[in-house]
Amino acid sequence: MANDGSGATTFTSPFLPTSAEIAYVRQLARSGSLPADLANLRRILSVAPAELERYDEEIRTSRGLGDQYESRLLSEREILVSYTAFCRSVLSPAQKLPNELLAEIFDLYFHEKIHPGTGAITLEDQMQFFARRALQELAQVCFRWYCVAVETPQLWSTIIIHSDVWDRAFVYPEILTKLLASLLIRGKDYPLTIEMSIYPTMHCKRVLALLCRHARRWRKAHFWSIPQSQTFFHPTKNLKLDRLVSLSLDVESESWKDITAFQRAPFLTELTVARFHKLPILPWPQIKTVTYNSLGDGNPVRSALSVLRIAINIAICTLLLDLRRYDPNSESWGIHTTSQTQELYIQLMTSAGNDPVLGRFLDSLTLPRLNVLDIHPDDGGVGVFPPLLSADAFLGLADRSGFNKSTSLTSLALYVQVTDVELLRCLGAVPQLEKLLIRDCTPAAITDAFLRGLQFHGSTPLVPNLGLFSICCGLDFDESLYVDLLASRSRVHGASGQNRPFKAKLWWYEPRTRAVSSEALERIAQLVSEGGLVFDSGAYVSEIQG
Repeated sequence: MANDGSGATTFTSPFLPTSAEIAYVRQLARSGSLPADLANLRRILSVAPAELERYDEEIRTSRGLGDQYESRLLSEREILVSYTAFCRSVLSPAQKLPNELLAEIFDLYFHEKIHPGTGAITLEDQMQFFARRALQELAQVCFRWYCVAVETPQLWSTIIIHSDVWDRAFVYPEILTKLLASLLIRGKDYPLTIEMSIYPTMHCKRVLALLCRHARRWRKAHFWSIPQSQTFFHPTKNLKLDRLVSLSLDVESESWKDITAFQRAPFLTELTVARFHKLPILPWPQIKTVTYNSLGDGNPVRSALSVLRIAINIAICTLLLDLRRYDPNSESWGIHTTSQTQELYIQLMTSAGNDPVLGRFLDSLTLPRLNVLDIHPDDGGVGVFPPLLSADAFLGLADRSGFNKSTSLTSLALYVQVTDVELLRCLGAVPQLEKLLIRDCTPAAITDAFLRGLQFHGSTPLVPNLGLFSICCGLDFDESLYVDLLASRSRVHGASGQNRPFKAKLWWYEPRTRAVSSEALERIAQLVSEGGLVFDSGAYVSEIQG
């Protein structure tokens, strides 16, 4: 408090900052720096609420002291509010983050803003992306954030080009090309992630030429095109792709089989191809992971077998086969393929529940090194049914591939149409199995007979090394048999010296006709408490018919 000379007492906070203090803290906030002494700033934040309340009270009671005094109080209060905000900014947790971690956060934020949503890409979207508007917003927070946003090459290393929209305005292509060149410069020597649509336009050709000048920086590349666009890759046949690890090609032309642009990529190990029934020239012996999508391919089975055959050192293969319009009699099934893949994921789209294509496909394979087999339908497809699994076809594959050997199949995941009897026959051919995951359909395969067959008893039990049993079903079985299975497996698994409990997961479709009884849950809880079982359960909503 102070006296104004007329006998009246006036108020000024002892914590009101000087102009120098305000300038100092403002500079700290803008630069993202921390002062050597943080105690004073923390003290300001602790006393500021009480001081602001004192200002509010003084303003309410100062009506008779004149407008000049009230105006000064309001001004000082605003100064203290502003000063406190700067102190809070300086002491915020974000200020303590290392620049490297801050850059990672910026990168996550930017990638959330890359796509405009579910709608089509527009010219404005391309302008926003190339101008890095999301990063510009972050750069305006403070000088430190500006430096991180502008000077971190990682944040300028993702290039997404929808060249089909470039010709929709006269001036945009030139502007976009300049912005792209600026992106490439700001990215310095950081490895590039490229996604580009290729269309038969001169703008596209110039952009591709610009990208090819930086081909040695490509790390991940995804190209998709229409049939007339493959010629644009011919001038790039001498590319030196020293960093390329992942390549994705989605095209509609057989002419891509003549493209040699990706041959000189010594570290290329991941490949995704779609629509191809004529595969491009690639360094196939070094490819370890392949995803093949048959979308638009008239011969999906033949193409899938070709992929497995030509990628001779493949470790992981994912096949997305659309068989809804496929005629299995349209091509010869005399092709037989031996693949060294260790993990095979088959995702099928079939329009008929009794489609025999899966069985005939398995008849065409020998997989001597297979450890993981996963067969299921496309979950998002409309009118898609779980494929029909032939036990004879599976047994034939198991016999040819040697699944009874110690190094063979250890993980099996099935969402297929198969009877309980045939499923037990299949399991009899995979004695080394450690993980079994089943999603049931109609008619049910997970029945009382199946659960009895999988219980651990006798001298030659099915899949004696089973450590994980996960089922998704309609609960169409005697739950006491399910608990008996868990009890037998948990006892044997614990006694086998593996020092880890048996794992079981039970998921059910909604709506369901009944719930698991309290008695069964109590028995399961007892097994868990004894340390022999890890159990999880819950509802699962299926999008698949059947």
